Amino acid sequence: MTITTPMPSNESPGRDRTEISSQDLELLRDGSPEQQLKVLRQAARFHRFPDPLVLQDALRSSSPEVRASAAWCARIGGDVRLVPALVLHLKDSSPAVRAVAAETLAELGDPRAVPALIETLQDTDVPVRMHAAWALWYLNATEAHGALVPLLQDADARVRVAAVTAVGRFHGPGDLALLLHALQDPSDRVRRAAILALRHVRGTGVAEQVRPFLSDPAERVRIAASVALGELKDTEAVPLLLERWDLEETFVHPSLLIALAKIGDRRAVPLFLRAVRVSQPWTVICALWALGSLRVAEGREEILRLTASPTRGVRAAALENLGRLGDLRDLGKLEETLQDRNPWIRRGAALGLGHLGAVDARPSLVAALSDPDLEVRLAAAWALGNLKDDRALEPLLELLEKVALPMAARQGTPLGPGEEPEAAIQEGGGAVRLVSDARETLLDAVLLSLAKLGGTPAGAKALERAQQALLLLPEDLRRLPARLPQAEGPRRGEGLTREHLARGFWAQEG
Repeated sequence: MTITTPMPSNESPGRDRTEISSQDLELLRDGSPEQQLKVLRQAARFHRFPDPLVLQDALRSSSPEVRASAAWCARIGGDVRLVPALVLHLKDSSPAVRAVAAETLAELGDPRAVPALIETLQDTDVPVRMHAAWALWYLNATEAHGALVPLLQDADARVRVAAVTAVGRFHGPGDLALLLHALQDPSDRVRRAAILALRHVRGTGVAEQVRPFLSDPAERVRIAASVALGELKDTEAVPLLLERWDLEETFVHPSLLIALAKIGDRRAVPLFLRAVRVSQPWTVICALWALGSLRVAEGREEILRLTASPTRGVRAAALENLGRLGDLRDLGKLEETLQDRNPWIRRGAALGLGHLGAVDARPSLVAALSDPDLEVRLAAAWALGNLKDDRALEPLLELLEKVALPMAARQGTPLGPGEEPEAAIQEGGGAVRLVSDARETLLDAVLLSLAKLGGTPAGAKALERAQQALLLLPEDLRRLPARLPQAEGPRRGEGLTREHLARGFWAQEG
């Protein structure tokens, strides 16, 4: 069971979204189940509790629906003090409550939940087993490996998908054979999960085993095979991927483009230049990323043409990838576009300036740190780290201390309302999840840029100041979000925290 939350809408201008009234608190403690549900739904709608511990009474309700709603709402504040109560609900009499408790424990990210989640893998209810397996994957609980392996034979395909994904993440020496066996699963969802898991194993002959699935009957499996071969950088797959273009439905095209770009074989350049002229926006965006990431100079005119596209996403991607080409002639255009009326376009321009890396862009990017749109500020903060200019340190530190840290302390880093755990690995689902340089949060963008600038004496002092500032956060908020930034550093590194960022642990990637 997944309880979805309505997004905030039509809020009154003066309303404080961080609080619920004392009357509502009283109803949570002593009201009828109907009254408790009304309070919980309202709180979920506005996405904030003043103190998540007020949920303790609702978690003890006699109504399973109230307990399930309270367990869902426990993720709103990200308060790990609720972990012991939620662990107890993994044995709740209601399967729906057990499933939601497992989901919420994953998002709270506290390792104390791991032993109970491992035990929950044997639950008699399918959704509970599934959510427990996803939670262990999400928590990177390597100690769960042995308990997850039997679920590869679970009668329900949903459980097998979660188990295959987790075993792929925690794989040991003997797991390659298990994952290869899962490639023959009758469920296309399991085959897809096995292929995506195999890209992390990188054993001898893995790519050879994956290539045949480029022609699997299931579209989702073909997409996953493209993704995996790209991640494996399988040059022998290039002719097959190029051949698939004219054989495939347009929905598969983006994954082919991303795979070819990740392999980095120049034989794909004519296809990239052809793909930027198709009618499907997401295919065009992926082709733009391919041209930019491979720095295809002959694609500059096509990219420039698309900076005037009427489609917002295409135009923003064109600006971002124009910067990736590294041609300083485009500095003025990118700076000028930082004044565009559309925040999505300004964001693309900021990211493009970050890729361009021209020191002369510093004043424009510093000004963008005060942009009214959060996503633009976040992109500008990331971009400044690429300029290698100590003069960016003080504006970044000011943003850290006055905006990013208070924002993180208020909000934590939960998943969005109603988002499923599987959404974190959507590279093989639908159009490929395009690698972009938007950070997970403003705080992480600032810390990452400070880390990039930390190689000078001034940069080292700035990192020390950032480390001290991080101490203002509760310990649970110092960890990195489970969905790490995609474009930098050892993104699958174990146990990384925001303090690692503040110590300059991640080096800049090209």
